[in-house]
Amino acid sequence: MLLGALLLTERRVASAPRGAWMQDPADDYGRLAPMVLRGAAAFGTNATVWILGASDTREMLQGESELNDRLAKSGGGARIVSLCADGLLLEERAAVVERLRPGALGALVLGINLGQFCRPAADVARVAERYRLGFRSATFDEEAALAGAAMPPATGHFFYDNRLFFLRRIACLARMGPAPEFLEHRILAQGGDRADPWQFRKVRRFSSEEFEQRAGVVSRLAARNRLAGGPPVVLLEIPSMDYVEPRIGGPSHAAALRVYRAEVRRLAEREGLHYLDPAASVSLRREDFGDFAHLGDEGARARFSAEFLRQLAPILEGARP
Repeated sequence: MLLGALLLTERRVASAPRGAWMQDPADDYGRLAPMVLRGAAAFGTNATVWILGASDTREMLQGESELNDRLAKSGGGARIVSLCADGLLLEERAAVVERLRPGALGALVLGINLGQFCRPAADVARVAERYRLGFRSATFDEEAALAGAAMPPATGHFFYDNRLFFLRRIACLARMGPAPEFLEHRILAQGGDRADPWQFRKVRRFSSEEFEQRAGVVSRLAARNRLAGGPPVVLLEIPSMDYVEPRIGGPSHAAALRVYRAEVRRLAEREGLHYLDPAASVSLRREDFGDFAHLGDEGARARFSAEFLRQLAPILEGARP
């Protein structure tokens, strides 16, 4: 810890070899921090599609290399970079965009659904208390305050301000052997009717108050992105099992989903964002899911990904100079 306090700087973390700050193959945040700290410029000047989402987005789409192969074959002329992480809140994504500083070409894709928009402010407070990004962000501090949470004041000392990130990864300072290879897909089995009943308690109820709070996060993210000359913002609907079978959520859930989608479309229209819903054109079954929130079938991933890229293509065309 003393060595880390003396030697660890933002520049050292940003320039670390791939996987150096990952505890294990599933350490999304250990992978994410160096990538974000390097900034968008480190990825080149070509058009880039930045995908920001939680684990449901990561599991819904094919892997980064497969998506890039598909995009190259279609002549998309852009590169895809996945910045997904378990439970990544919209407030945390705003912090990522602030530090990443993406250029004007390409797209900024936010994986969303009712569960992302209708979550209690307590979730933000819990993340603020266990801050995990590996870099401080004035944007996250502001969003946390708006949600009724408080971040400790930043001191300017990189190690101390990000001590929770490093304390979770002390072993990385004295690693023997190679760094772990990142594991993109962790749900590789179909669940469907065999899914445990307790999972269905995860069904989110539509709350206009919670939706408006999260919509405010997206609106402010979009405004900052426009001011910084960033790329078009795309809201990508990520279905969970109740999207396929609304009855899972109870007798009124189908109506709640319709209200949610209408509100998202109004948000997109008001803020000049793009809203994509590939699942409306792709056949997904309950059996394709490994659990309530995550797709587990590779064929379904491929179909969803192909439709996503097809719907994304006109946006990328419009973003070209």
